[in-house]
Amino acid sequence: MRSLFALALFASTIASTNIAFAQGAETSLSTSIDIPASTAPSAPAEGLTIDQIRAVVRDEIRKNPKLILDAVNAYSAEEQRNRETADRNTTLKNKDLITVSEGYPVFGNAEGKVSIFYFYDVNCTYCKKLEPDLARFVGDNPDVKLVLREMPILADSSHYAAQVGGVFAVLYPKEYPKFHSKLMAMNPGMKNNDIDRTVVEILGPVKGSELLGRALQVDDDELAKAVAGRVAATLETATKSKINGTPFVFVAGSNGMLRGAAATAYDDLGAMVRDARALAAK
Repeated sequence: MRSLFALALFASTIASTNIAFAQGAETSLSTSIDIPASTAPSAPAEGLTIDQIRAVVRDEIRKNPKLILDAVNAYSAEEQRNRETADRNTTLKNKDLITVSEGYPVFGNAEGKVSIFYFYDVNCTYCKKLEPDLARFVGDNPDVKLVLREMPILADSSHYAAQVGGVFAVLYPKEYPKFHSKLMAMNPGMKNNDIDRTVVEILGPVKGSELLGRALQVDDDELAKAVAGRVAATLETATKSKINGTPFVFVAGSNGMLRGAAATAYDDLGAMVRDARALAAK
């Protein structure tokens, strides 16, 4: 009763001071405001006039200003949870787009029974943090296929790397992991010249120059055009699916998702893959 009464009082004051809360905030407020017994009013809210309610609320807030902070924090937390739930639902609706693998580079077992889809940007700090866990996980799980869907959103060099890397992966698949690893080991903010230099270091000046010259011929070269189409498809998929940042990892079968680079990423992936295996075995 104290919580409900406090809510009524607080809501009235909010209205009188033109502080607007979105519809639905009442639930958060009623569960987060805890009026100490020693200060809680004993009169029922129904027996007070609006002016009396406002006076009591103002007095209560003076005694315990943390009430406002608690209410705002609870409302913000609920809104965040609602956004996360909505984003997840939108992501799941688009999982057929997320799990397209044809033409994209693959690490691990190309015929693996469990497919993991990795959306990343070569300039993303958190992607670079996640990379060691991903590499270790793929190495420890020989039935896993990791599909790399490069999502260049952070810099012009990100898009350049995705285009060059896509062509590289098709022409020199055995050398591509080395190219990927070198870029992901660089600090964020790489330049196009850094990417060019990496290509030449791995392939040599002749093959490297040929690849770089071909990669950007998106109007005339069929491979370059196909790679550009895959990069565009990944960006479109991310927009439709509420993949709002990198890294993002999706485990097909279990519908498991990782957003960001948590310290528990390796274990979280393990749980999602175990679920995917169990579902596939049924």
